[in-house]
Amino acid sequence: METAQASQAKREPRIHELAEKPGSSLHVVLQTLIKIEIKERYAREEIVMEAIALNIDASKLAATTQYGFGEKS
Repeated sequence: METAQASQAKREPRIHELAEKPGSSLHVVLQTLIKIEIKERYAREEIVMEAIALNIDASKLAATTQYGFGEKS
């Protein structure tokens, strides 16, 4: 059984594929990199640690990010 992270990685376009695609802009490549970084940080629970340091409810923070993270499965 594959993990949710492995499943998500299969759906993500590769950076070099985006860069080589006609009409693809640097903006698209950078946004993809940012999404990947946020997902990796979320997986490492750094967002939770930062939320605690800032006195923010981490569950509300994760649920309201623009990338749609909610509860971990």
